[in-house]
Parts: sequence; structure tokens; C-alpha cells
Amino acid sequence: MVDHTSPLKSIPVVLTKGAAHQNAIVRTSATRLLLRLSERLGAEKTLGLPKDLRDKMLQAVANLLTEGRQETR
Repeated sequence: MVDHTSPLKSIPVVLTKGAAHQNAIVRTSATRLLLRLSERLGAEKTLGLPKDLRDKMLQAVANLLTEGRQETR
């Protein structure tokens, strides 16, 4: 999904629908999508995203790192 859409369109969808989902499997998939997206963009472009989008992404990643499930971390 994130390979075929622009980051400005895919990041908000993954953050709102996936990272905040109740199901742990969905959160794990969202984590993998965010990882793939950040690897594709690179660190400089990821941190160069618009401020609101970058802040939401960093906050979601920080929350996912404290996840109880090993696959999500």
C-alpha cells in the first residue's frame, strides 16, 4: 500500500486506522507499514514531513514501541 501511494496520503490513514486500532494484529501491520514507509523515504525526508504529520507519526511510533506485544515492538 505505502509503495503505491504518496506519503502525505498514506501516513494519515495508517496512523488513524491502524496504529490506534484495538486489535494487536492490525497495530502490528500498521507498524510494518510505517517501517516500510520510513525506510523508503529515509531519515531526512521522514523528518522533513510537515510538522503536524511528523509529530503525529513520531507520537504513534513512540506509543507502538511501548506495545505489550513483541511483534509490534
